[in-house]
Amino acid sequence: MIPCPRHPSQRLGLLWRRIACGMIGAVLLSATPGGAAADEFRNSLGMVFHSVKGTDVRFSVWETRVSDWNALLTSANVKWEHRPDFPQDGSHPVVNVMLEDAMDFCDWLTEKERESGLLKDTQSYRLPTNAEWDAAAVLVDTGNKPTQAAATVPQPFFWGTAWPPPSDAGNYNRARIEGSQGDGFEFTAPVGRFKPTVDGIYDLGGNAWEWTYDPAAGEVLSGTLRGSSWMYWRKDSMNPAYRLTVEAETRVPGIGFRCVLEDSDTKSEFESNITAEKKEERDRLMSKAVVSQDEVKQAMMERRLQGTQDKGETSVAAPGRAFVNSLGLKLLPLPGTKVLMGEHEVRAKDYKAFVFSAGDLSTLDPQLRSDLEHPYVGVSWVDAVVFCRWLTQRERTQGTLPQSAAYRLPFKSEWVRAASENDPAGKQRAYPWGSDWPPPPNRININLSLLPGSAQPERMAVKSFPSNALGFYELAGNAAEWCADIGGDLGSHRIYLGGSWKSTDLSKLRVDSEERVEDGNAFPDVGFRLVLELEGDNSINP
Repeated sequence: MIPCPRHPSQRLGLLWRRIACGMIGAVLLSATPGGAAADEFRNSLGMVFHSVKGTDVRFSVWETRVSDWNALLTSANVKWEHRPDFPQDGSHPVVNVMLEDAMDFCDWLTEKERESGLLKDTQSYRLPTNAEWDAAAVLVDTGNKPTQAAATVPQPFFWGTAWPPPSDAGNYNRARIEGSQGDGFEFTAPVGRFKPTVDGIYDLGGNAWEWTYDPAAGEVLSGTLRGSSWMYWRKDSMNPAYRLTVEAETRVPGIGFRCVLEDSDTKSEFESNITAEKKEERDRLMSKAVVSQDEVKQAMMERRLQGTQDKGETSVAAPGRAFVNSLGLKLLPLPGTKVLMGEHEVRAKDYKAFVFSAGDLSTLDPQLRSDLEHPYVGVSWVDAVVFCRWLTQRERTQGTLPQSAAYRLPFKSEWVRAASENDPAGKQRAYPWGSDWPPPPNRININLSLLPGSAQPERMAVKSFPSNALGFYELAGNAAEWCADIGGDLGSHRIYLGGSWKSTDLSKLRVDSEERVEDGNAFPDVGFRLVLELEGDNSINP
């Protein structure tokens, strides 16, 4: 029996220890690395490998797929607890893998295919080094004649020099790239959907960041990410030379990996063949790739955000400044308080992330299949509170929330302050738009019988109407909103405010009007808005 090539991490699990090294079979394929049949090698999982000029390894033409990863999990009889909270099928790149998870996969696949006879004892799978990745990205003089821009262009991209990236250039966070026409994918895309390199390698740019590893003495503490991902939008991150060095334990839904196949009998140091001029140019490009750990952690955890962040926003929650969280929800400072409040109600797309994180999609609400920009309604007060707790824990773990901070529902006093626009005279408004009836045209989504001809008799997407002076949207109409307060003497009643698109009673639209209902009830026109408590008594999270 051939010994395991490397002692695996403690993380992918105990997983590796459950696999009897060398005891797993594989299907012997006709093509073998270095054989005369063809340059292309297809392994037992259907992974395809191509030679890359300037290296002595073969690159997987795709990022490691969910189907490949599932083969390992099945062999180990282990449940994977880190699936992303968005849908993927087997053709998508596996994400949420740490550096040593990726290395463990390579070790497992090596042993599996050596034992089956598909690989020789001198052949093994591993992660690419940065130098090999450079060659695949045509950053060094390898004899290739790429149709894409070479690294001598001041700001090269895989697709050339155009900005924004063309729709077929790769899967990036185009919602935050001004002028982008989109690429058809909200999250990860099936591998191989965009243009390959001259060597036939797909998705080196976009889809998922890819771990690379340069062997060094001592424990594996960090690795380098290459290629950007579906979460990223920064222009410099799309430069093929861009590198992010992160902690080995970084696990986010924008990070995957790609394998290379090496034969130690033919291994050589191709770096020695790179001209001094090319080395200098590569070093110049890479010198710009410097980011902080906080920026890496936040940017890679963000989903596709809508619009462009304003100058006053932060990527880590801080008092007195607007904050865009990991779901793309923008929270604004509420004058006269120490809290931030959501500029609009929680959307169906935000609640969908929560549902996916739980893993049980058997009774997926129809709202979560369509109308994703609409406020999420039909949710009970209790469920809204559970959502707040989930999001708090999620972002504390990410490092975008201080450990003392917490999401919660707004108290009525906070909601009224936001709806009153902090009137300079200190007066509470009758309605969120002022004291007059009817409201100005196109300001509110309520029942047509109250306001004939000026609103739709149905729920609408958030931000369909203008914001108030503080930047908050739809504090009256569209969807009523749960508050944190307990209503009634018995302590079992909850309140909601604001009226909805179904409201037929004018009084329900008043700033101070509240509806009291028993705990646990849910209504088809009641949703909720977030408050983020940054200072003070954060135990007030009902």
